[in-house]
Amino acid sequence: MLEKAIFTRLSTDAGITALAGNRIYPQILPQNPTLPAITYFRVSTTKPYAQSNSVNIAQARLQISCWAETYSVMKSLVEAVRKSLDGFSGVVNGIQITSYLNTCYDLYDDDTGIYHGIVDFKIFYEEAI
Repeated sequence: MLEKAIFTRLSTDAGITALAGNRIYPQILPQNPTLPAITYFRVSTTKPYAQSNSVNIAQARLQISCWAETYSVMKSLVEAVRKSLDGFSGVVNGIQITSYLNTCYDLYDDDTGIYHGIVDFKIFYEEAI
């Protein structure tokens, strides 16, 4: 599964774990989270077809959110995630993946005072058919 491979890549990257530790979660932050932290989710998946048959290559769009109490820590975490995944090509958890940065932007929530950096990737991967 692609999400498991991405979790493994992020959770074994020294630059990311130095900032977020093991606080990497699918989709949503836990209630009253310790920050900084990361969430990730698949936005979409597309698959090409060849001569009416499915091929085992897919392209996913994956959003990774970096959460922190200060702007500078959020930006450091965004940069660590970018360095880990932008241009990465390799096998993780038995899945060949190649990822590229798609978009990146910053948000701030006035109600919570939390900085939120979004890093969006296009990821090409092989899946079982």
